[in-house]
Amino acid sequence: MTTTENYLALLVVKENFGEVPRLICNHLIQKKSYPLQLIASDLELDRKLISQILTILLVHNIIEYSLNSKNILEYRFRTQAAIDLLKISRSISKIEIEYGNFSASIIGQFYLNGSIEMSLIILKVLSSHIKINNITDEAQIDSCMSQIKQSFIKLVEYGYVIKAPKLAKSDESLIPVFNTEIEEAEIPELKFGGLSVKKLLELNDYEYSMLQINEDYGDKNVYWNLNKKRFLQSYRDQFVVEAIKNRIDNNAANMISILLRLSNTKIESDKANQSSYISKTVTSIDIQKYMRLEHKMDSITVEKYLTVIQQDSFKVLEKIGDFGGGAYAIDFKKVLHNLCVSHIESVIRERYGSKSLRIFKVIMDKVQLEQKQIEEFSMIPAKDCKSLLYGMFNDGMLGITELSKTVDHAPSRTYYLFYVDVYLILKKLLDNAYKSMANLLIKREFLTSENKRLIEKNKKIDGIIESLQSQGAEQAEIDEVKTMISEDELKMLDSFNDHVNRIELAEAQLEESIALLELYFYYHTVPPVINTGRGKK
Repeated sequence: MTTTENYLALLVVKENFGEVPRLICNHLIQKKSYPLQLIASDLELDRKLISQILTILLVHNIIEYSLNSKNILEYRFRTQAAIDLLKISRSISKIEIEYGNFSASIIGQFYLNGSIEMSLIILKVLSSHIKINNITDEAQIDSCMSQIKQSFIKLVEYGYVIKAPKLAKSDESLIPVFNTEIEEAEIPELKFGGLSVKKLLELNDYEYSMLQINEDYGDKNVYWNLNKKRFLQSYRDQFVVEAIKNRIDNNAANMISILLRLSNTKIESDKANQSSYISKTVTSIDIQKYMRLEHKMDSITVEKYLTVIQQDSFKVLEKIGDFGGGAYAIDFKKVLHNLCVSHIESVIRERYGSKSLRIFKVIMDKVQLEQKQIEEFSMIPAKDCKSLLYGMFNDGMLGITELSKTVDHAPSRTYYLFYVDVYLILKKLLDNAYKSMANLLIKREFLTSENKRLIEKNKKIDGIIESLQSQGAEQAEIDEVKTMISEDELKMLDSFNDHVNRIELAEAQLEESIALLELYFYYHTVPPVINTGRGKK
């Protein structure tokens, strides 16, 4: 992991877990792998406190452990797992749009608690829902609980929630070892015994965990996790659908969405092919069937759209065979390559101008060119072309290959060929995106600390007003409380909220770019060899 990635990961850990966990994670980065005793000694912190923090981080998969050659337990920091916490808002909002509020609340609880039992997460979501909506009727509570349970089952069925591996029984191992075999995700039948749901909701986390130790409510020692790979797959599908929507129209996007849904169903049932570069094939007959049912589109129109999508320069759709009216698949590696090339082109247009973009596209199309050839193909004067070329070269957007006629590499007898290395450019853009995200987190933290007193005062006043309103107080009394904060303070508060909203919007947009770039590297784990026609992918 790069220094930038580690720096961003530590900022995310600090934001989500606090300063002491950040110090521990930073120490683990420096030492790479380190035991508990030495962490406590080096940081001069209480060993029990560090043990508790490591437990929390382990539950959230932020760190991992293993035995060293001397059979001493050592911990390692998982940088990418910490960076993935930036996707919390995106994941929750996506689930809310597709599956509803209860499902989104379940995902939120997983991010808060890490691995957790089904019964506990249902009660946490139910408790929050009851408090927000002031529900007291037991029949209504039971109905809500049933809906939350169905939402949980739906998330399991669609692969967003998976069963955590069970602890393996081993007398020889000195550390906890988990079964590697994937179990069937059977939903346990919850039984709360003589205690009513309403009484259970009054218990705090510690009291409930004590009950879980002593009694079995149908899911004792059965833990569940979020399936990060399923979310990755969901982001990938969203990028593909949005790309087709922008390039063609909504009907084409609906068609690709159906194709992805049908192929994803097959991928999920065949775990060996979950990370396949190419989706499983879907026949034209199946696509026509679902387009007719969901979007009232006739078969002739579907065939025309399939032809248009297939012939599009983005190469999203590939025809694999002629059976079933034509079998189609999506090459995700190629699609993500084209999406990222468009991203690079957008960056070049904004940073260097339209002429530089023309030069870039010429080089991408011809793979390798000399400066004189670039001037001719792009139809840009020699002086301007040279300035733009070397400007992009200095920033790492272009590379140069030297082909010498002689062994002495004399400039007069050497060809200098410009080329585009998409892989290296995207590495640079991803590193810049991580730096920008780190700057945004620092800026938001600074603004919050600077206005801490004002924020706390405003929250206190809002709490008093809410209490008075619930007691049926007169408007004059409420207005008097509102005067506790001055107009200047209100302006400062509005300015703070405006700045934070802008920062959060920038974070959301940047996180989307990071997700796209990370997906590219997920499918392009091995860097491509130079001069193999990258622009032709």
